[in-house]
Amino acid sequence: MKKILPLVESPITTFPCYAGPVGAILAECGEKDWLYNCFIQITSWDNQFLDFYDFTYKNCPLIEYQRIKGDLINSFDVNIVEFIANALDKGYYVVASVETKYINEYSFDGVHDLTIFGHEDRESFYTADCFKDGYFTKIKVDGETLRRALSGINDSSLWKNHFNGTIDLYSIKKAVSFKIDLDRITESIMDYLKSAPTSRWYPQICNWDEAERQKRTFGIECYQTLIKHLNSFGEGVELEGSIKAFHLMWQHKKFMTQRILYMSDNKLCGISQAIIEELKKEEKLSRKVLMLLLKNKTKPDNGIVKRVHAYIEELKKRECDNLSEIMESIKRG
Repeated sequence: MKKILPLVESPITTFPCYAGPVGAILAECGEKDWLYNCFIQITSWDNQFLDFYDFTYKNCPLIEYQRIKGDLINSFDVNIVEFIANALDKGYYVVASVETKYINEYSFDGVHDLTIFGHEDRESFYTADCFKDGYFTKIKVDGETLRRALSGINDSSLWKNHFNGTIDLYSIKKAVSFKIDLDRITESIMDYLKSAPTSRWYPQICNWDEAERQKRTFGIECYQTLIKHLNSFGEGVELEGSIKAFHLMWQHKKFMTQRILYMSDNKLCGISQAIIEELKKEEKLSRKVLMLLLKNKTKPDNGIVKRVHAYIEELKKRECDNLSEIMESIKRG
């Protein structure tokens, strides 16, 4: 028997914890207009690791979520691969922390969260992750390989990304419908510009302990994280999370352009064509920054780093001006 849950391409792919759930939401209920309420606010941990703040599958009104401990699965007298197949048969997507060394498609060794969205006769499994070069792709993994990759689930030395001997299950709520919310968008943009944590819209804070919260910055202040990475590039050092930070900033700008185009096309507010063109310039500039840094990664060049410094300052100013104008346009109706 084959069971494959639908998973389409997500507009947000920087991290698999967004690419998988968003791809599932779009595939199963097509709620892209609700998703435009999200991915406005960003956060940085320890001024190094950039992330989105206002979406998580663990706290989403379109998703039914649960977490299962590995030792509890073992007590059911069923191996973990069989348990995953049973969950898939019931319509649950599975996210599990795996040892990448067992799956050849990974280009790095370590522990990473893998999305599992289907199986074929319980002998092979359909999976998705950023296996190589940061691209979120789908591959088929045989059951024995998956079992080996999951064999350390109860080994605390392998616990990472809040997967402490657990696997996550989630399903999409098809009977509910949420729409774009202009008040939420306005408040989120305001918080972003004030570098304040958005508090009312299903944020990531549910995933953090107090120590992590103390090291968080938000919104426009996160440009300091980009500057920190650029300074390290200038010294010939690439900090962990560097390219991901600039990739996320590009997708942040790209999704804002899509959001405002949707609002304009559906006459939700009177945003001018001039602002839309400005947003497209932001998106283009942020992508240019990313491409230049990828070039610098293969052939370091301080001239490139200096150019990117100037582009980041320009991007920050453009974004502040454009978001302020968007807020006013929404208020005017």
